[in-house]
This record gives sequence, C-alpha cells and structure tokens, in this order.
Amino acid sequence: MVRAAVLALMGLSAAAGQGVFTATVKPAAGENIASPCRYELTLPTPRVAVRAVLAIFDRGREVQAFYNDPELFRYAERERLGLLFARHCRAAAGGDDMDPDPAKGLGRALFAALDELAWASGHGELQSTKVIAFGFGASAVLASRMPAFNPERVAGAIAYCPDKEDATPVAQAAAAVPQLIIANSDDAEAGVEPARAYFRSRFDKGAPWMFAIQNGAPRRGALANIRPLLFAWLEPILDPTPQTAVVSLLAPSQRGGFWLYLRDGGAAQDPRVSKSGVKVPGGHYPAGWAASHKLANEWLAFEKQRRHPLDPKFQ
Repeated sequence: MVRAAVLALMGLSAAAGQGVFTATVKPAAGENIASPCRYELTLPTPRVAVRAVLAIFDRGREVQAFYNDPELFRYAERERLGLLFARHCRAAAGGDDMDPDPAKGLGRALFAALDELAWASGHGELQSTKVIAFGFGASAVLASRMPAFNPERVAGAIAYCPDKEDATPVAQAAAAVPQLIIANSDDAEAGVEPARAYFRSRFDKGAPWMFAIQNGAPRRGALANIRPLLFAWLEPILDPTPQTAVVSLLAPSQRGGFWLYLRDGGAAQDPRVSKSGVKVPGGHYPAGWAASHKLANEWLAFEKQRRHPLDPKFQ
C-alpha cells in the first residue's frame, strides 16, 4: 500500500497502522448515494491535535498519488494538518458518477465520517475542526460547493480543472471562504474559460479567491506541480488570524496584500503582481488577491512557467 510506504518513510509505524484510520458512512434516506462511502484519514502527527483537515475527493490514480505524495505528507506533518481521502462514491441516480451537489449526500457523509474518525483516532477536535476541500474535475465542482454547504466548517476549497457545470451562483457567506481555482491551458475536456468565469463571478464582487492557469498542461499529468502554490495558499488559512476578509477591486482594501493580473487569453500570459489599489493593467484581467508577498511570488512563479512538466504515468 502506497500510504503505508509513505508512513514508513516518515518514521511512523506503518505495520501497526499508526496515524491511519478508516470510516464508512451509509447513505441516509433521500440522498443520491448508491452505497456506503469510505474514508481514510492520515494523521502525520498522531499525538498532537490537528489544526485543520485537507479533504481530498477521489478522482482516479493521479489524485490518489497526490494524497500519498511524500511532500504533501511532510507539509501536513509540519503544519499539523490531517489528510482525509474521500473515496469515489457514485450516485444512486443520474449515471455512474458522483453527485457533485454536497447537499445531496456527500457533504453530510464527509462530516459524519469526521465524527466517526474522531472516536476511532482519539482526536475529538475532528468533530469541530476546519476542513479545506480539494477536488479534480467533477470532484472540483463538489469541493467548490462545500463552502456553501457548510461555511462554518469549510475554511477553503481548491478546484483543480473544474468541470464545465461549475457555474452555480455562490452566496456571499460562502464566497467569503477562500478558493483556489486552477485551470490547465491544454485541457480539452473543460478548457480555461468555464473556470475563469466561475472565478470572476465572485471575485469581481469581493471574494478573496485566486485563479491560476497551468501552462502546457492537459487534463491529467500535472497535478503534482501545484504543490508550492498550494502550500503557500494554505498558510494564511491555517494561520490563527488569517487575512481572508472579503475585498473588492471597486473599493480597494486598505488592509494590504497584492493584486494578481493575467493578460487576456487561454494561457497564463504576462502575469503581474501589484500592491492593493493599483489600476488593472491594460489588456489584463484580475486573477486574485494574495495576503502575503510569499503567496504572490509563488503565484507569479507558477504562472511564468511556459510549460509545466508532465508525469507520463497519468497521461
């Protein structure tokens, strides 16, 4: 098991399953879930309370490899972050895929799993700790809708290559929850524009969201590249006093931070970073707001790559 290998690498007792717990949640009446949903929780620091949980929704081998990634494990260990892998749980109606609306079962199931895992692991804080949701494709749609399902518990969402259907209006309370939306320039299935339109639908009204385009990347094979940007984006969310207040380009915040801009087009072109209040450069559109110089620089480095490396295992 790859996860066991990662645990052994990090010096934990993989043979005894130390720090790894599982839960199964049955569908409730009226939910669009075909069978019980399975969850696996890794606690890199099992004797220390977690600060938050990164919930990764299954979407095939590349997403599972991301959950098992040693760099992600080391980051989670350093930041006292729990890693939750929500295995694929198909819908009872509407096809064999999952239902990306968390109100139809998968939202409740995730928090029920955390309640069960709190008892199994002895980490009672899991019943109230904040969750950051990550998804790819259809599960990116699910992740992006989790803040609206439970804005009190969901502290952030990462939508990687979200499917085209993700155009659901987001309420203001949910829009105040940070989201990182990443599109791949060579994604033939969804393209860049639906993800950008979803981002602009709320950022232009003041949401503290961030948008990025991964140059030269098709649908699959480039997920591992997002780690430096993701880790920097997570830092202010995990901070005890995060700077995630809603801001607006129409009424620039006086709280500081940096505005991010990209040139119009289907790829990341001429990325720029400016201090708050600076006018949008000609031919550019706003691509987000960064609370720190470190995060702004990571976004800039990500966008300046003309072609991100691909992993042939997932092509």
